[in-house]
Amino acid sequence: NNNTSNQWRWAQFMGKMTMTIDRIEKMDIPDEAKTKYLAELHCARGWLAFCMWDLYGPIPIADIETLQNPLEEKILPRVSEEEMQRFIVDELTQAANVLPANYAKDSSDFGRFTKGLCKTILMKFYMQTKNWAEAEKIGRELQSSEYGYDLVTDYADIFTLANEKHAETIWAVNCLRGTQEHKWHPHVLPNDYPNTDALTKWNGFKISWDFFNTFEKGDKRLETIIYEYVGTDGTVHNQTEDRKSTDNKLYYGAVPLKYDCKDFAGTLGENSETDYIIYRYADVLTLLAEAIVRNGNSVTGEAVELVNKIRRRAGLKEYKVEDFTTTQEFLDMVLLERGHEFVFEGV
Repeated sequence: NNNTSNQWRWAQFMGKMTMTIDRIEKMDIPDEAKTKYLAELHCARGWLAFCMWDLYGPIPIADIETLQNPLEEKILPRVSEEEMQRFIVDELTQAANVLPANYAKDSSDFGRFTKGLCKTILMKFYMQTKNWAEAEKIGRELQSSEYGYDLVTDYADIFTLANEKHAETIWAVNCLRGTQEHKWHPHVLPNDYPNTDALTKWNGFKISWDFFNTFEKGDKRLETIIYEYVGTDGTVHNQTEDRKSTDNKLYYGAVPLKYDCKDFAGTLGENSETDYIIYRYADVLTLLAEAIVRNGNSVTGEAVELVNKIRRRAGLKEYKVEDFTTTQEFLDMVLLERGHEFVFEGV
């Protein structure tokens, strides 16, 4: 289908990046700029390779000689699993050794690739390859003051126009009206949702009711989910009423509102200029908790506290080490907690 072909077409961008690296290496520009641009390209190539590997396993990776002879018919085989993994690690490590840890929110460079981004992708790669020790090492590093990451106090504020570029953001797509925007609200809002006349609404994606019902009562993350409302025609929408018929707006589940959930300040029509977050610090903390327990095969106070940081923000009861009789109980809890924290964030 189109989605699959679009993702596979990413391999073409790998080739474009390789050719751009070759061009920049030959350019007569200041060394500082050249070093920075090359590092950003290696980050991009390593990140895209990671995404492709995650979807398809090893892929063909064209070298510069092949790319410079496009009329020569040449079928490239997939590289081996070992080569693919080494390519991802080498690209991201090379970039991380050059790029700054982070950029200040008032910097004109905010939004460019950083060492923090490279390390986060590497951490995710090591989690998927079950290299718990390396994942734990990177997770601990990302907690250091060098990077300056921190949790936003109010969960709903993570996704607002007024609070974008906050300390929890590891990398986001910088959005601005008329330049780069995303279409979150038209894909999720029911078309009879009140007080949103200026917004386009297609009544799209939903959080299944089965998963929604796993949230604990009082979870502040529920503030970013529409699970009950009165439509513009006075119809009451909720789980009880709407599951009676497939024609009802919330039949399939609740609405993952998330972005600008209180005032829709960033959205006009179908386009939002609120920065679209790809990776954030809460992701690192919960992965680190998992890595610590998997690496040591025991539930530690440190791992529990990492999860509790997320739960405290959500207004929920904290866990204690003695709440878990096995490591699997802890891992199951982390999986569910990450589901509640990152629902509809592509994690």
